[in-house]
Amino acid sequence: DDAALEAWRNTESATLASTIADIVRADPELLEHDVWRIFEVPGRPSCQLGWLDDNGRDWWIYAFLELASAGDIDRGRLLRSSLDGLARDITAYQSRWYIALWHALEPTEAELVDLQESLLHLLAHPVTNVVQFSLRELDSLEQAQALDSERFLDDVGPVILVMPVATAEQALRLIDRVMSRDPTWAGAACLAAANGLLHANAKVKQRAAKLLAASIPPGDAAVVAALDALGLTVDDLPQLGGRGQRAVRAPAPDASDREILAVETQPRVDVAAWHRLLTEYVDRWLPMRWHKRAPMMALVDAFSGPWRYAPDEPGASIVMLNALLEHRFFGRWGSTQFVVCVAEPDPDRIRMLQSAVDVVAARHHGLPENVHVTIEPKRFRSWTGEEARRGCPRGHPVPTLLLVDPFGAGAPLAHVADMLRWDEDMLINFDCALLVRIASQGPPTGAVAEQIEALFGTTDFKGAPSDPDEQQQFLLDLYGRQLWDVLRLRQVRRFERIANGSPTGNFAFFGTRYDYLGPVALQRMKDAMWVIDPEAGSRFSSPYEPIDPPPRGSQMRALAQLVREEFSDQTVRVADLERFTFARTPYRDNAHLRPALKLIQREGDIVEVKGTMRKSPFPSGATVTFRRTQ
Repeated sequence: DDAALEAWRNTESATLASTIADIVRADPELLEHDVWRIFEVPGRPSCQLGWLDDNGRDWWIYAFLELASAGDIDRGRLLRSSLDGLARDITAYQSRWYIALWHALEPTEAELVDLQESLLHLLAHPVTNVVQFSLRELDSLEQAQALDSERFLDDVGPVILVMPVATAEQALRLIDRVMSRDPTWAGAACLAAANGLLHANAKVKQRAAKLLAASIPPGDAAVVAALDALGLTVDDLPQLGGRGQRAVRAPAPDASDREILAVETQPRVDVAAWHRLLTEYVDRWLPMRWHKRAPMMALVDAFSGPWRYAPDEPGASIVMLNALLEHRFFGRWGSTQFVVCVAEPDPDRIRMLQSAVDVVAARHHGLPENVHVTIEPKRFRSWTGEEARRGCPRGHPVPTLLLVDPFGAGAPLAHVADMLRWDEDMLINFDCALLVRIASQGPPTGAVAEQIEALFGTTDFKGAPSDPDEQQQFLLDLYGRQLWDVLRLRQVRRFERIANGSPTGNFAFFGTRYDYLGPVALQRMKDAMWVIDPEAGSRFSSPYEPIDPPPRGSQMRALAQLVREEFSDQTVRVADLERFTFARTPYRDNAHLRPALKLIQREGDIVEVKGTMRKSPFPSGATVTFRRTQ
């Protein structure tokens, strides 16, 4: 088994390479089967071959070289196995050993040609140095005039789009060499290079623009159409290739279909924070809502937009897809069909999103048969809510997590209400700071006032006080009430995004229409928030800007004060205290309440406790009498 393999691998690496080779050679079972498991089982950190050879002078690599040179193991299989090891879901550190073995074997040109398919497959790997290795070996094939140019140009686009600067430039250089050697590939090469115009780094954009400006075949309609999708013409390329001053723009939506206050939107604040919250919640939501009799579950991103905001920051739909595929219980859910459904009207963004899905699929050696990604070419206002349910037997529930993260302050509440179903949970973004900024310029009028009225589903926003702090609280409370009244959401709770250690005024609201599991859904959301914000459980920030841990016991003391104020001079059941903690505070009834009650008892503010148990001093059925507080 895998544990025995690790023990064997660790023990034998403590000997000389020739001794390892002799041991393997003397045992036909090891030689025929077990030795190849090394390429299939990464092993624990202390048993990984990269770590062992780093601390043992490459004994394992030399042992494989000796076995291959003596003909005891097949050299071709060894080369292929090293690429298969790289293709698995491994870290950058783990990949080093496989790459070192490959280079030690010094593959010939014929062997490179034979393994070209596997090398091309590695272009979709998420680890940067694996992609760089693949590009170097493909470059060797190009120099030998043996590169499959058509397949390479089809596969290299996502590398230029999503990889860091050095890797993207490495891919662009290889594209340039392919064109220089055979100009008939210029059209396909320019289509691949055009991905660089969407890279987050200006240097990559500049290099891609230079290559395009010098290489576009005259009258190539496909390349011209690709540039037009980016809002560019061929005449724009020299300027982009010089200093890169002209911005690549996405096609503007029709004015009549522009989302709420999109014209006022500032750049998105700390997208990583939003995705971190989403990952934590999806990880908890899936096992909570899964049922063996549920034929389908759905994860819906109703506002897709650019699927990637930075080279290392995937969009929300890709975050949800990764959370599903990498869930520790996914292997148990084979009887359920999972749908990741995305609304995106822009053809160019659809192409980028599909490329991102292809990268994820390649990382997992193809999407499982029960996972489907559907990209609906429509705007949010055209979304009906039934798109993610296609193919589900009539009458069966489809547990759905709906993400509404619009470009602007929010989404029209009436349309959100129309698309929601009874078995859905929802996360919706609400940019309160944007509304406060608008109000600071005077009472909104005309089209702006109409859009804000659509956002809230009422004109009550006009009664907001003039003080900015009071105004924000008023608008947040109003929006929460409207989610309850108009959307009929229950268990509504809001969380604030933090950037650079400061509040942003940007909030995520959670709610559910599913009465039976609604309290559990909120509990899972609160659990996710306390992982992200161990101080208050109500804020979320980038993983790169962690919120400082609280002083020991601060949550218990804060909750204790809330309980004292609410239940002063009363006798209540602990079950009522649990409901109060769960529904009316950010704290967790399953982690914070009982320590808070013990603190209140130690400080003398609990007069009597009835119904206690030895192992549980505050069981749900017990009653607690509180002292009157001043």
